[in-house]
Amino acid sequence: MNLYLVRHGDALSEMRDPARPLSETGRVELQTVAKYLAAQAHTAGIVHSGKTRAEQSAQILHAELPNASVQMRKGLNPNDDVQPLADSLHHETLDLVIVGHLPYVSRLTSLLICGDADRSVFMFDTGSCIALRRHGGTWCVRWMLDPHLL
Repeated sequence: MNLYLVRHGDALSEMRDPARPLSETGRVELQTVAKYLAAQAHTAGIVHSGKTRAEQSAQILHAELPNASVQMRKGLNPNDDVQPLADSLHHETLDLVIVGHLPYVSRLTSLLICGDADRSVFMFDTGSCIALRRHGGTWCVRWMLDPHLL
């Protein structure tokens, strides 16, 4: 199984818009990541937290990955516990994209890679993506992408 963890794109400030939709920069970040993912991945699903910025990011990814389903999934908010999702991933067989927030995506990555959610292993800038592959019960990093480098 391949897992792609994506931090949502840059969003407007809460003062400017309480819903915090993506900024134009955030849209460009996710379009860059989406084009790269389309060339690399054959995902079955895209899940997001339901927050506007994550849902918009998921929709941009879906435009390039049209065969993947898109759905909101509870438990992906910034400060939610990552253990339940990590446990459920052991039973997944189809490739999946998870669009989330800090610190959630960072903590989930750390838990999967080194078994400790509090040990940071990847800096997620907005729009960043890390690709993991599960071999048996072990997760390995395949690649990392920061859209600002492309």
